Amino acid sequence: AKGPRLPLILVPTTAGTGSEVTPISIITVGEEEKRGVVSPFLLPDLAVLDPLLTLGLPGPVTAATGIDAMVHAIEGYASKSANNNPVSRTLAVEALRLLGGNIEKAVLTPRDEDARGAMLLGSMLAGMAFANSPVAAVHALAYP
Repeated sequence: AKGPRLPLILVPTTAGTGSEVTPISIITVGEEEKRGVVSPFLLPDLAVLDPLLTLGLPGPVTAATGIDAMVHAIEGYASKSANNNPVSRTLAVEALRLLGGNIEKAVLTPRDEDARGAMLLGSMLAGMAFANSPVAAVHALAYP
């Protein structure tokens, strides 16, 4: 494509990947194959976090995506990359605080908008943390 891209506004419907603020996307090809795409063109102009869009998620999905976001935060914090920095670690710590304090609430009280919003914010911060401090072996283990 030539010229500037159209404005990109991303709206997550789960609190897990943080991909709404990263240059990283995973595309599923067929039934099982996953491919990673990394491009600065994937960074949005705006990310909208709306907890109302997550109120219908089943408890197991809420828990699993929350744990996924926590793993992203831990990876961002513990990365041995030369790019790891105090900002990434600070984002990761805040992400863990938000996620750890709200996953159980969101699972047990599915319509708790505050807990859902905190999970979305935690997931986004975790995405920012690992986008600045590349992920580690845990992510490599997720693929065959």
